[in-house]
Amino acid sequence: MKLLFVLSAGLLLPVIILWSLSSSSLEMSLEWELAVINAGEQVPSDHPTVSEFRILMDRLEKKCSSPRREIGEICITAHLWRKERGSFETLLEFTESVDRAIPPDLAMKMDLKKLVQAMLGR
Repeated sequence: MKLLFVLSAGLLLPVIILWSLSSSSLEMSLEWELAVINAGEQVPSDHPTVSEFRILMDRLEKKCSSPRREIGEICITAHLWRKERGSFETLLEFTESVDRAIPPDLAMKMDLKKLVQAMLGR
């Protein structure tokens, strides 16, 4: 009986996790996802960092040739890469540094991938 319970729990757990991830990601905006990653835990949709990320994404979208979702993914990937190497900078702080690295008065849109690679020294 104990083995049956363990096996059923083992089979149901991945299904429950996948269901919760897929259903919550459909409802979450990019900015909210970024705020959750930044906090390292679930935050409400009206958390102040959601608004901060929305403002940052608006600015970066105007400055970069990449679409909004890709901008977020590039920032997340680079932030995690730096974090693995000992950085204590939050995702919000890193994204703000990316925004500051792009002059606001550029005549053409910046290639964000190249900029972030340069910031990472790669």
